[in-house]
Amino acid sequence: MKKFVFTLEKVLRFHEQELDVKKQELSALRAGLRDLDHEIQCLKLELSQLNQEMSRAMVSGLNARDIAVYKMYFRSMELNIRRLETQRVELRNQVEEKQASVVQTNQEISGLEKLRDKQFDEYNAGCRKQQELEIEEFVSQGIKVS
Repeated sequence: MKKFVFTLEKVLRFHEQELDVKKQELSALRAGLRDLDHEIQCLKLELSQLNQEMSRAMVSGLNARDIAVYKMYFRSMELNIRRLETQRVELRNQVEEKQASVVQTNQEISGLEKLRDKQFDEYNAGCRKQQELEIEEFVSQGIKVS
C-alpha cells in the first residue's frame, strides 16, 4: 500500500512558515509599542517634575530669562511627546494590521489542515476497501483451491 501524501503539503508548509514570520514581526511591533509607551511616560513624568521645579524656583524668585528658558524647554518636550504619540498611533495601526494578517494566515492553515484531514480519511477509506477486496479475493481463491 502506498503511503499517504497530502497533495497541498508544500502550500501548507509555506503558510506555516509565513505564519511564523508574521508572528515574529508582530512580536517586534508590540515590543516597539511598549518601548514607545514607556518613553512617552518617562517624558511626561520628566515634564511634570520640571514643571514642579519651575514652580518652586518661581516662589524663591526666578528672573524672566530663566522662565523663558523653562517655557521653551516645555514646548520642546511637549512637541516631542506629541510626535511620539503620533508614532504610537501609527505603530498601533501596524500592530492591528499585522494581527489581522496573522489571523488570516491562521484561517488559511486551518482550512488546509481540514482538507488534509479529509484527504486522509478518504485515503483510509480507500485502504480499507482495498484490504476488503484483497481478503475477499484471498477467501474466494482459497475456496476454489479446496
